[in-house]
Amino acid sequence: MRHLGLTMVGEGSMTWLGFSLYHASLWTKNGTYHGIPTERVANQKPVITSEQQSQDLTYSLPIALHIVYEKNISSETLVKTTIKEWRRLKIFNDNQYRNYEPQLLNIWPDVKPGDSITTVIDTNQHTLFLVNGREAGQITDKDFGPALLAVWLHPKTRAASLRAELIGLQGG
Repeated sequence: MRHLGLTMVGEGSMTWLGFSLYHASLWTKNGTYHGIPTERVANQKPVITSEQQSQDLTYSLPIALHIVYEKNISSETLVKTTIKEWRRLKIFNDNQYRNYEPQLLNIWPDVKPGDSITTVIDTNQHTLFLVNGREAGQITDKDFGPALLAVWLHPKTRAASLRAELIGLQGG
């Protein structure tokens, strides 16, 4: 990520039933994480105003989440797991899931050990995906990137230990 002018904030591994699924690292322009406003109420209105969101978000942009996979995982599993977490965290509604699901299925491949997917949210709040270092697709909806990163960075994420490592609260 250094080639993108980013500095690592933190890193850690995700395990499930004792097996390592992937290693993740979070990168920002200055190596610190200022947060991304990701908490939304059930009716999909931001908890803070869009003006505040834009101001707060710029402190962490550009931001990248780099994941190197250690297991075979299908594209369908990656997408279904993401949608399941969005539902649990009350991010987006069913229409939005239906919009993003085919886009993600077209961008994210099946992964095998050693493959990487990097999610970059640029200063325009567009989300770019790199698969094994090559551009694989982009989603320009400004709400999408923060919602995707919420899977790992939301205070109520299922991966609390990984979140703490990613945002620099504990060593990786």
